[in-house]
Amino acid sequence: MMQKQFQISIVRIILLYWLLLSFMTIIDCDDNNNNNKKKDDKNILDKSDLKNLIQNIEFDEKFFRSILDKILIPRSVDSTGHETVRQYIKNTLRDLNSRWHVEEDVFRTRTPAGQLKFHNIIATYVPEFGCVKSKSSLKRTILACHYDSLKSTLVKGGSSSSSSSTNSQIEQQLQFIGATDAAVSCSLMLYLAHKMNDYLGKLWLNYSLSNRTVQLNTLQLIFFDGEEIIRSDPNIIRSKRYKSKFPQTDSLFGSKHLANKWEKISNELNEQQNHRFNTTTNDINNNNVTITKRSRHSTTTTTQNENPVMKNKKNSKITEVLIISPQDYHTIDDIKLFILFDLIGGSSSRFYNTNLNTSHYFQQLIQIEKSFVQFNNETKKTSKSMNKNLFQQNPAFMVSFVRDDHLPFIIRNVPVLHLIPHPFPRIWHSMDDNLDNLNFNSISRFVTIMQIFLLNYFGLV
Repeated sequence: MMQKQFQISIVRIILLYWLLLSFMTIIDCDDNNNNNKKKDDKNILDKSDLKNLIQNIEFDEKFFRSILDKILIPRSVDSTGHETVRQYIKNTLRDLNSRWHVEEDVFRTRTPAGQLKFHNIIATYVPEFGCVKSKSSLKRTILACHYDSLKSTLVKGGSSSSSSSTNSQIEQQLQFIGATDAAVSCSLMLYLAHKMNDYLGKLWLNYSLSNRTVQLNTLQLIFFDGEEIIRSDPNIIRSKRYKSKFPQTDSLFGSKHLANKWEKISNELNEQQNHRFNTTTNDINNNNVTITKRSRHSTTTTTQNENPVMKNKKNSKITEVLIISPQDYHTIDDIKLFILFDLIGGSSSRFYNTNLNTSHYFQQLIQIEKSFVQFNNETKKTSKSMNKNLFQQNPAFMVSFVRDDHLPFIIRNVPVLHLIPHPFPRIWHSMDDNLDNLNFNSISRFVTIMQIFLLNYFGLV
């Protein structure tokens, strides 16, 4: 009886959540129509601006495929392909320019297959100069995905990578390469990093030249390791798509580790800030005052060429420069927005709003796609296979329960935009998840919408 009552309570909670999400979506739509927008979407483009952007942004499929070709190989954890893809991602980002700080978050942990070594890849756009009049510490907008693939032995029909050279071509065809899961997502992020590179330089130049106080925000890319299920026994396969019996302990290794690590760093820095607040000192030397302020983690130095107690301040000079250090992009509570990509590139993909606190961002994606479709209809560029929108107006609460790399962050109150299709592609966790089954019309539209979204989000249009 109690179990039945508990089940009824759970159903009521889920229904309430769905109703709230629906209500918030309606509110967002009304707000957009009445220009009562939230602060974060006050810069959303009007139709004419969107049209101009869409006209000037064209998806470079050849370039995208050149990236995808390097990633579309078997890359399960601790394999040769895994290391090859990891090195390719790092080298590609480092080759963009010196402002990309590329690092590995390396750790060992126990898995159902024994102790394994994982490598998260983190790339942060960090300028080479300071910034004037910062409101607070550096904020980060994160694009994330996972770069490991499911082990081939966990896919029906798959083969282990150990094979003789005579059968290597046949064996290669039996390797799971995870096109939608998640080679396309990795390629998407590298593509956007390339396209956004010059724009980010412009963004930080505008920061440095600004005469007003600004909120610093930069772009950070995370390629998670160990998202896929790790098991040691290949005989546990029961169906075409492997489902874990132990979802809490045999996946999401990279995201769980990084979220926990960054949370600890944030807690330590908060304790240091509280200590500094209680022990702030001013050094006075030859009528020069230097005050070092920590708005959270970044250091702001104010220099005044006169004793502050003197009444005559005619010749005083004040400068404020933000000094960015690595700890500024290794914290959990300075993440402004966390966007996770997964299972991108399949046919008939549909994306739904799943989080209340980022619904206004999702509404922007809907608005951008609407303008995109309208422009392509006018120019007769719309494919018959893309007659339905990617981003759906109606919320889908069930997607929010999907076990993915956003979970370790969303439980720590990070604003998350989880872009994963519902339902999953029919080729998910099957040997058919390959290049032949990708829909490049869908990929082209998705990438273009995300590029426009980021340009608008950072105020670069």
